[in-house]
Amino acid sequence: MAQKKAENFEKGNYPFYTSGKIIYYTTEFFVDGENIFVNDGGQADIKYYDGKSAYADHVISFKPLENVNGRYIYHYLMKCRDYINEKMFRGSGIKNIQKKNFLK
Repeated sequence: MAQKKAENFEKGNYPFYTSGKIIYYTTEFFVDGENIFVNDGGQADIKYYDGKSAYADHVISFKPLENVNGRYIYHYLMKCRDYINEKMFRGSGIKNIQKKNFLK
């Protein structure tokens, strides 16, 4: 599903995650349940939400495996942010996460 920009949504009750620090709210949702959101450019900005939500382009969203605690994964990723920024974001100018390596 193609994600939209925050300004294209009507204001609603579902959190809409972007690559920035601000969390917007919308009337539409793309995912439901535990999800972890990581922006794909700049530096690792990691967010967690359990429920109906949406996310913008330049954000990777993934669900923890069935028997894995999503909050644990979130806190683990937060603890590893320096490593993620150093080893997984590449490029000149605005660095981009290497999605394939990150999801491994």
